[in-house]
Amino acid sequence: MISIIVSSVRDEVFDAFAESVLRTVGVAFEIIRIENKEGALGICEAYNRGASGAVYPFLCFVHEDVLFLTPEWGRILLEFFESDPEIGLIGIAGSKTKTRMVSNWWQPVIGGHEPKRGKVLQHFVNKLPHITEWWEGDSQIDEVVTVDGVFMVTRKSIWEQNKFDSELLTRFHAYDFDFSMQISQNWKICATRAILIEHFSLGTFDIDWVKETLAAHKKWRTCLPRSVHPDLDVQNFAFLEHQFINECYAKLARLRTGMTDSLRILYSAISLLYPVASMKGLYWRIKMTGSWMKGYFTRR
Repeated sequence: MISIIVSSVRDEVFDAFAESVLRTVGVAFEIIRIENKEGALGICEAYNRGASGAVYPFLCFVHEDVLFLTPEWGRILLEFFESDPEIGLIGIAGSKTKTRMVSNWWQPVIGGHEPKRGKVLQHFVNKLPHITEWWEGDSQIDEVVTVDGVFMVTRKSIWEQNKFDSELLTRFHAYDFDFSMQISQNWKICATRAILIEHFSLGTFDIDWVKETLAAHKKWRTCLPRSVHPDLDVQNFAFLEHQFINECYAKLARLRTGMTDSLRILYSAISLLYPVASMKGLYWRIKMTGSWMKGYFTRR
């Protein structure tokens, strides 16, 4: 019933992943391994190749560095889809809000309300792995705006109408945000805490992440900001969006991106919020230029 598609880099990691699926999935399945050891394929292209050859009606796009800890997780997923025909995509982590500004799915607590949904056993670099759960209420599944790309499940018929945008996103970033936004135009997006995975790596926030995430946000700028949280209104997101501008600046500074490239990226990000000719747009461009020049001379 489920075709499991994975872009694979390491044999030993894939073998552990495949054995975990075999022990836990609980329904008929196939694993479609797209070997990508040299990183020649972007993840969008890899996933589209895998999905095109899938034989089952449900597609699971998942990273290979995970182990499944919940028995019968395939059956749980199918029951969710059968119980609500409006569901088009399910992940194990996601957010009920998304601002206009460049960011990943992870959104901080806003006004005392937790927008994140999910549950995962995550490994870290400098601390012990532990289970983190983000939730409000008693349900096992909840509607969100975006899901994290570590694990995403949809119907093959939905993927056929919403294929990963391999022309825009050629590397390994923002595919989950873009895929969520595509499907959410006609279907409900959900995250569940009923399925627990163990995830062995953290995301990579390099210059490719910045560029691809910016490109995806430009694509969906007319659909943002968005909230499906009953107590979080998009009109109250301005402070958070300004915070994300500063975080984008901080990422570029840590990456030691050149001033010309950094300011071009920052100006483009600011335009997601404010028109180029507006006073607020001018204010933020001047602020970022001043901050970058001050930081440049300090670093020297």
